[in-house]
Amino acid sequence: MRIEIKDLRRILPGILISLVLLVAVFWSANLGDLRDELLNANYRYLPVALVLFIISLFARAFAWRTLLEEKASIKRVFLTLTEGYFLNNVFPFRLGEIGRAFLLSRTTSLRFWQIIPTIVIERSFDMLIVVSILLASLPFVVGVEGAGEKAALVGGVVAVGLGVLYVLAHQRKRVIVLYHHLQARFPILQKIATSQIESFFEGLAVITNAGRFLKVFGWMLFAWALLIVHYYLVLLAFVPEAKLAWATFGISTVGLGIAIPSAPGGLGVVEATLVFVFGLFAVSRSKALAYSLVVHSSYLLLTSLPGMYGLMADGESLVQVYRNVRAQAQKPKPIT
Repeated sequence: MRIEIKDLRRILPGILISLVLLVAVFWSANLGDLRDELLNANYRYLPVALVLFIISLFARAFAWRTLLEEKASIKRVFLTLTEGYFLNNVFPFRLGEIGRAFLLSRTTSLRFWQIIPTIVIERSFDMLIVVSILLASLPFVVGVEGAGEKAALVGGVVAVGLGVLYVLAHQRKRVIVLYHHLQARFPILQKIATSQIESFFEGLAVITNAGRFLKVFGWMLFAWALLIVHYYLVLLAFVPEAKLAWATFGISTVGLGIAIPSAPGGLGVVEATLVFVFGLFAVSRSKALAYSLVVHSSYLLLTSLPGMYGLMADGESLVQVYRNVRAQAQKPKPIT
């Protein structure tokens, strides 16, 4: 697999960040204690945690299939979803997002540019939910008085955000025209890829139906709820006295942290984020690192195995997929 020099220059900063973070967290932890934590942890809830993670993947698949207007089978959507995660685990630039659009277009009647907006919308729901989780859990984490009321306030903000998204879906054509006018007046907006903005608003057309909108949000919320419980059950193996709010805060910070450039799979970023977060709860670095290694490994394993199976079942190779996805990513969006 040949990687161009310009791509290598873009990859290196992320790899260096991952290496620095990994060295830092392992250097700060006592390796003997780390080994003991991994060997002596109570893994009785781990099987349940792994099952919940798998169910969360299916919930995500149902959400994506709803955005695709049920034009692909749930089996096809689930395999393609995990193929995309697997590609993100091994390739830079988060090519898995483009990869799953490309792969689904090869196995269904859907076109690549029909699929891309659904992924953009899915990620928008993700960002809305993860920020909401962070804000809702923060008062409980820092022990603010009236934490329940503040969490309810965040819920209200989320409802407003969903309402705005729904209105934008109905007024998308006007918003696109307005955006083009703003681009002409403010040159800085020209730096933002117009095709991505248009894809986002075109993708909103799928959720102009209130029932479909709520169905997507419901599946996404269910997936995140399962992930929170997954994080919490794994955490109990190392910190029996841990609170659910700790896991909630941890997963939300990881959700934001993976936006930092890093090696494929978020190596180093996930570990460093969780070690820092659980340090706030007086959890030792060795214990927090042990937890982060287990929870991150479970993610990589449970997304890679079905993803690899999907690629093999489709007769695809990593090398060919990489070449095709890179080529597809560089093609301009066709004018419709």
